[in-house]
Amino acid sequence: MSIPSFNRAVTCAVLALALVPVAFAAAPAAPVKEPGDLWEVTSKMSMEGMPMQMPARTSKVCSPKTWTEPPGVAADEKCTMTDVKNTSTKSTWRMTCPGPPAMTGEGEIIRTSPEAYTGKMKFTSEEGVMTMALSGRRVGDCDSAASRRLVAQQQAQMETQMAQAEAQSRDAVLKMCAETANSLNLSSMQAQGAICDEAAMKAAFCQRLESEAGFKTVCNDEKRPPTSLADAAAYCGKDPDSMRKKACDNAMKKEDLDLIGNCCPDQSREIAQKECAGMKYTSAGGSKYAAFCVTYAADVMDGTQQQAAPAQPKKKKGFKIPWPH
Repeated sequence: MSIPSFNRAVTCAVLALALVPVAFAAAPAAPVKEPGDLWEVTSKMSMEGMPMQMPARTSKVCSPKTWTEPPGVAADEKCTMTDVKNTSTKSTWRMTCPGPPAMTGEGEIIRTSPEAYTGKMKFTSEEGVMTMALSGRRVGDCDSAASRRLVAQQQAQMETQMAQAEAQSRDAVLKMCAETANSLNLSSMQAQGAICDEAAMKAAFCQRLESEAGFKTVCNDEKRPPTSLADAAAYCGKDPDSMRKKACDNAMKKEDLDLIGNCCPDQSREIAQKECAGMKYTSAGGSKYAAFCVTYAADVMDGTQQQAAPAQPKKKKGFKIPWPH
């Protein structure tokens, strides 16, 4: 049984049985009081397959003096109590909760004396089995009506907190799915397909690919990004050559040397032949092409760029940027 399922089973137990651990505090003065018994309750939960035992918990709860049914039967509208049987010393019942995950349960409480009781509850789902052992002893008197109001208040707070936690969980998943699509990594997309909306994630992926930043992420196949332009384009039903031509033509118009150097080998060679051949280190600093030329030369050395056929430069004195031969 997973942790979320375990937490839900605990919640069902709390709502289905007034004798489970619920913090007891003095409630505001009520117009009508109802005599009740204050019990010190100890509970211990266990799960099949859990490597370590959970510690027992002890708290004080208030219950009516007369038990006519398992306390809190109507507290959880999602769960249905059936086969309820009561005697002067014993109560048993069955429970069905729709989920997710769907669970079935059964419970039993035995009054070993007017001052003590023992009990147990068992929940079963497709994820496993959880059991709860209960014991209690009467320690005083209390106002049962005020206790019910307090339990209802705590239940409302618990439901609000659960709703907030679920909303935060959904937001976290949406953020993770958006970041995965934004990364343009098809392997990650496939890995997250089970928890993300595949159609929405694909739409975000393809929209990102159409952007300049997205194209630049996958454009340089030689540098082995997580996903190549060919793979990304095929996933979105696009032609990679057309995408590259459009992006590189726009980059040339804007003189975006960074995008050209990373993504446009034909245009890079054209600029290198025109602007870089014969450039000297002593004069490179004054040229807007200096960084481009140095990077291009390094890429030629690494084999990630095809060397531009240098124009025949005039002979100049000084140390030139080395071009591989």
